[in-house]
Amino acid sequence: MIMNIFDFTPEQLKRAASIKQQIAGLNKQLRGILGAPATPRARQTRNRDYECFCQKEDCGYSKSKWAKVRASKPATASAKLAARKTVIKEQKEERKAGL
Repeated sequence: MIMNIFDFTPEQLKRAASIKQQIAGLNKQLRGILGAPATPRARQTRNRDYECFCQKEDCGYSKSKWAKVRASKPATASAKLAARKTVIKEQKEERKAGL
């Protein structure tokens, strides 16, 4: 259900504001009982520039790592087939040379 603020009467808005103030006061009391600080801590801001730098650095490292892994083995069926054909070709040449 979507509520539009313009659909409320001024009395309803005043009542909602007073209820919100009561809830804030009760939350403050509850934090006092539980031993938490009276005001909630602000969320720490993150250093986004540093995170982006590290993320790019990690990305480059992982790309180079996986490139090495892929280079060490034939990855596709066509590459395997080409390697097989060259082996067969070499074997045929050896047979001809042996005769």
